[in-house]
Amino acid sequence: MLTSRSEPEDILTGMRAGANDYLTKPIKIDEFQRRFNNALQMVELNNVIAQQKLAVIQAYKLIGIGQMAQTLIGEMSAPVLNMLEQIDVLREAIEQDDKPAMKRVRDSLSGSTLHIGKTIRGIGLLAPDNEGNGIDQIAVVALVSVIQQMTDYFSAHALSKDVDILFGHVDRSLFFKGRSKEVLQAISNLIEHAIDSAAGQRERWVNVETMADRGQIVVAVTNSGIVLSDVTRSQLFGPIIPEHPSVEAGNGLGLSIARDIVLRNGGSLTLDPNSKKTRLLLSLPLVAEHRAEKKVA
Repeated sequence: MLTSRSEPEDILTGMRAGANDYLTKPIKIDEFQRRFNNALQMVELNNVIAQQKLAVIQAYKLIGIGQMAQTLIGEMSAPVLNMLEQIDVLREAIEQDDKPAMKRVRDSLSGSTLHIGKTIRGIGLLAPDNEGNGIDQIAVVALVSVIQQMTDYFSAHALSKDVDILFGHVDRSLFFKGRSKEVLQAISNLIEHAIDSAAGQRERWVNVETMADRGQIVVAVTNSGIVLSDVTRSQLFGPIIPEHPSVEAGNGLGLSIARDIVLRNGGSLTLDPNSKKTRLLLSLPLVAEHRAEKKVA
């Protein structure tokens, strides 16, 4: 901003209006050139920071895939072993023409197959897009489709840590405009943090709710973990690992990445100050149902 107004309140008004710098007349060309070069360097630095944030998000997705793979292996081991055992039972039943035994084997194999199918679907949480270009395109997305993708995986994951998880009803009229894979990643980070925080506590539960509130879609994730101190609350979304041993490391980078993702998609991530338990609120701009249906169609 270049102006003859030089009073402190004028400078403050200009900066509040969005000016990157403020120069008053008369000016010196060399000072102007130096200020201009500094501004260009800041633009370049911001671009570098933005690229680094994207790189961190991609790296965190790879970490998530590794963690998910371990969970999937554990979840599939039991049904696979059961299927192998039932095959031996089936051979014996066929030899003896034992139809009731064959029916029991069929039912057992069907149950194991369904369990494996539900578990494998969880791998789609962090899988790259089918387009092959790795770019998560902005689109109008139904919230229910995002929540459904993670229900099976996190139900199994919570069970493996002896944590009860409840996914509340999702209104099918709730749509948002953003990058679906990124938003899914952010919500996954919140749920992962909640499960880790609840695991090992006297009460072990996680509650995932969705709602519309004042033009926003809100995903609320509450867990039964320890009550956070004021210091931990103030640092919750920073790229840190909390020092308190009762607070799971999932509080650190995961929530920091989730916040950056949500901000990138025009939303916000906050801690509910009115909740006695740790309750994280992820908000995204709500898209009206009729508009969303028209664009999706």
